[in-house]
Amino acid sequence: MGLLASILTALFGPEGGGSDRRRVREQWRSHRRASLWQQLQNEAGARPGAAWVLTRFGGIWMSPIELELYEAMVRAGLSPVPQCCIAGYYVDFAFPEVWVAVEADGSAFHDGPNRARDQRRDWVLRREGWTVLRFHGTTIHQKAGSCAYVVRREVESRGWRVRERASMSTDSPTP
Repeated sequence: MGLLASILTALFGPEGGGSDRRRVREQWRSHRRASLWQQLQNEAGARPGAAWVLTRFGGIWMSPIELELYEAMVRAGLSPVPQCCIAGYYVDFAFPEVWVAVEADGSAFHDGPNRARDQRRDWVLRREGWTVLRFHGTTIHQKAGSCAYVVRREVESRGWRVRERASMSTDSPTP
């Protein structure tokens, strides 16, 4: 029996609970997501070259390639959600309105166990209905604008109207 099941059984007994049990389970999941997100942010902030970026969704640590891609997408009139949790995975950027996820892969993720893990993650996201776009770090460094163009085309093709740059500058970040 898992830890969550043990806690729920202790609180509500083996038979009962119904909606209370569901509420506690959702609170547990929410706490776990927040804890994982904080752990990911702590790790990201400790990496060489990491930058604290104030987005319209709040402050977040980004790697140099994530920052370069993020800035290119914003210049292209897009409004990506950074570090978005989808199906239990955190993706670098997401467009939840149209189910598009964007990943910026550094050199550590091009082969070996990281590549296999990313392939499984992509499979899960695609099974959930998401389109996953991956860009290698070297491609981002050399052609960030082109990467943003590819993202914009995908987002537009999925039916989302891209905001004009003028409206992007009026958005204020949330704490």
